[in-house]
Amino acid sequence: MFLRNTHYLFKRISLGGALLMGCLGNATAQREVLYEQYVQNPMAINPGFTGVREDFNMTAIFRRKWFNIPNSPTSQSFAADGTVANGKFGIGFQALNDQTSYFTTTGFIGSFAFHLGLSDTWKLGLGAQGGINVLPVSDGTFVSNNRALGSFGLGAWLRSEQWYVGVSKPELLSQKFGDQLVGTLYRRPLYITAGGSHDLSDGVMMLPHILFIQEKDHKLRFDFGSRFWFREKVGLGGVLPCRRWLQFRIG
Repeated sequence: MFLRNTHYLFKRISLGGALLMGCLGNATAQREVLYEQYVQNPMAINPGFTGVREDFNMTAIFRRKWFNIPNSPTSQSFAADGTVANGKFGIGFQALNDQTSYFTTTGFIGSFAFHLGLSDTWKLGLGAQGGINVLPVSDGTFVSNNRALGSFGLGAWLRSEQWYVGVSKPELLSQKFGDQLVGTLYRRPLYITAGGSHDLSDGVMMLPHILFIQEKDHKLRFDFGSRFWFREKVGLGGVLPCRRWLQFRIG
């Protein structure tokens, strides 16, 4: 079994929560919500991860910001993936419902990956994803009209028992509705991620990771952090983005 330690969390149905502190960036809404979940669900930013865990897996995440503020942003997401043909092909599905104030966005994404054995130690996953995102698009009169936008992306995931490296561009499409360029809401970043797993002692495992994000007309950003698993039952971790806010995750 590949990445038995690194992805132990995903071998069972998992329920995660996220607490964000600080300030929000601009409202790119739906895709940004998925990207913030890459630690719990790498498939959110890289379709090449689809089926890496080999067994059938489901991940459900509920998130709410600012519990004491009415109409604060909330989101619910669900992801499932597995393999067919003796692990050669991975198939996956993701769904998201995100509400910011009075605006709601919804999305459905399917993914597919081909897993190629490079050696006795390394495997490469080459993946593609596609789906539909329904986003609120303002017409300049403070009235939001929903628009269904197509989505398509590619990714690669190289892994061994203890290490992994991923490169992906989960959003390749730029679309235009009337005179409004939806690409201003539809970010298309390039992601490069790497990480691994290390046994610190009997029953204590450390899983460090780093993520680089490159966007057109934006500075290079990166996140780094680590998770710790205690007897493969309880997890605690943190992520420090090189941005304007600090994000913690407990799993």
